[in-house]
Amino acid sequence: MGDNRMSNANKMMLKKNNTEMADLLKLGHHMTRVENKAKKRRRLVRKQREDEGHTFCLPEEILFNILLLIPAQHLHEVVRFVSKQLFDIVIDPVFVRLHRQMSTPGFLIQNRNEKYKLSYIEPDSTRLKVTEIQIPLRAKIMGSFNGLVLLHDLTNPHIYHVMNPATKVNFTLPPLTGLCDINSRDSPAGFGLTSSGCYKVVHVSAKASSKCVRIRVFTLGVDTAWRFIDLRDISIGAKVKNAWMCVPRFIAGFIYWSNCAHFDGIALDVDTEIIYQFSPPEDLVRYGTPIWFLSTGTCLALLRQCQGDIWRLWKLTCVKTGEWTEMAGINIQPVLSRVDKMFYPSKINSVWPVWLINGDFWFYRRVDEEFVVVRYNLVNESFSFFPITHVCPDTLIHPHVHTLLSTKNCKPAIKYSSIDDYNNY
Repeated sequence: MGDNRMSNANKMMLKKNNTEMADLLKLGHHMTRVENKAKKRRRLVRKQREDEGHTFCLPEEILFNILLLIPAQHLHEVVRFVSKQLFDIVIDPVFVRLHRQMSTPGFLIQNRNEKYKLSYIEPDSTRLKVTEIQIPLRAKIMGSFNGLVLLHDLTNPHIYHVMNPATKVNFTLPPLTGLCDINSRDSPAGFGLTSSGCYKVVHVSAKASSKCVRIRVFTLGVDTAWRFIDLRDISIGAKVKNAWMCVPRFIAGFIYWSNCAHFDGIALDVDTEIIYQFSPPEDLVRYGTPIWFLSTGTCLALLRQCQGDIWRLWKLTCVKTGEWTEMAGINIQPVLSRVDKMFYPSKINSVWPVWLINGDFWFYRRVDEEFVVVRYNLVNESFSFFPITHVCPDTLIHPHVHTLLSTKNCKPAIKYSSIDDYNNY
């Protein structure tokens, strides 16, 4: 009897021990699962931190305003490696637009005598910063707008490229085919922006022996091939043809072709793709001194040197009617007299106007074997000048501002894997 009670007690103790052991095993398995989940969660957090980079404690509005003060080329090179938070700010369309508006405009200078080396000149109140821009091909710059640059491939005259020098992003347009004549050095092309935000590239080709002129247009991100523009209503005489062969400029919705020697000009409405012809002001032809067409940022302007260093100024106020309005003249004699005292130029009248924008008149002046870029404010009559060695009579100068504008939505609908694909059209 006593032995039976002892046996039952042992069985109960053994059963209890087995139950406790099972509970301990379950607890151990549970703790292992919890630890594994914690490790996995820590790995995910660590990977997320590695992907996102450093997270700043400053409010995003303050970060936004700080980043607006940094030049575009430095933002793109550094921010994407520092923090996803900062990178998301600088690629925001609102930030890109505000940053472009606050950026200091400069000039792209390309010297044909130096194998088309491309440099960016960014002036400020005290100095001139010159930066060489590396481009992945041998090409001639045709124009710049909103930070995008149009390049003509010098190894294949049928090919054009679009590039953002600040972000180093570039892509190639489909090849031109069936043209009248193509000159690998001077074939004119330009591009502009429609009111809906689409970029268009326009190309002109002509035969030297006839009046044959062909205009083609390509809308970035929309077209898969170049399209012809109807020229049946355009009278193509010698003067108009000479204007077509000039490098165009985009100003406020229109692409302009204008010839300083033959006066007549052509304008293309980028939205409607309608072409207009215009003539110079009626009293302009009385003078024998050279004329200059240049951009004011809002319209086409015409300058003519009249007496000494006094320039008459007209603005094309209506493209469709060809109406010009004469503005107040520009007297640059006080500026030149001070510049000349410092540099003793060998040629007194060698002045080349470049740009007229925001009240600043930009021009460059020959100084012996070098050149001086002058910025003259017409409102307060202040000026600054910068001697440079990058300019010669065979130099291409284009106003430009570095921006973070993305080319993501500008690429052609058809993609080519290599330059050989373009040659096999």
